[in-house]
Amino acid sequence: MPTTYMLKVTGGKVRDDQAPLRDDEGKAIKQPKMHVALWVERELNDMGIKAWCGRLVTFERRGKNRYWEMKESPMFANYVFVEADTEQILRAIYVDHVSPTFSVVAKSDLQGRKAMSTAKGDPFNAPEIIGLQGAMVASDAAYEAAQRVDANNRASVVAYKAGDAIQKLTGAFSDITMKFDKLVSSPDVPWQMVQADVPMMGQTVKMRFDPIDVAAMTT
Repeated sequence: MPTTYMLKVTGGKVRDDQAPLRDDEGKAIKQPKMHVALWVERELNDMGIKAWCGRLVTFERRGKNRYWEMKESPMFANYVFVEADTEQILRAIYVDHVSPTFSVVAKSDLQGRKAMSTAKGDPFNAPEIIGLQGAMVASDAAYEAAQRVDANNRASVVAYKAGDAIQKLTGAFSDITMKFDKLVSSPDVPWQMVQADVPMMGQTVKMRFDPIDVAAMTT
């Protein structure tokens, strides 16, 4: 039965050796850098060894670019967790950037447990300590949600036509069907905003939203 191990990896970044070397026009380009933990995770999975380091996602918008750029970093910068048998773990420690030492993840750390006691010393009402499995589920769900936001962000907003039904993805008004009006410039932000007709208290109000937080209504 596979065991869950924790591997230590070097920090920093390396070239993404799976990225293209040429652009669409055939011109040579530099391969971007990626975090070592993410590189090791991918390398191990490509070898058939189940590996995970978790992903943290942030969105950055540079200059007047109206699109956000999704940036990924590992949840654990110096560790990768693997589910492996003896033969696989011995192969894993010879992967570049992986330390030859490793440790077994205890069952309690894998599945989570209650804290020994609360501040009041009451062991029956002690808070839950999330285990690695719980962290994996939560992190992967957050990453999938970020990918959906990124996909929507990269879809051309100009594809909306006046009157198209759209919705806000998060926060207030996310449960209201709005109608796309137009893209507008705003003096306080360097990118265009989506202007929409929002039904409110029996009337329609024009409101502006960040294009990254808006999507076409799905049927």
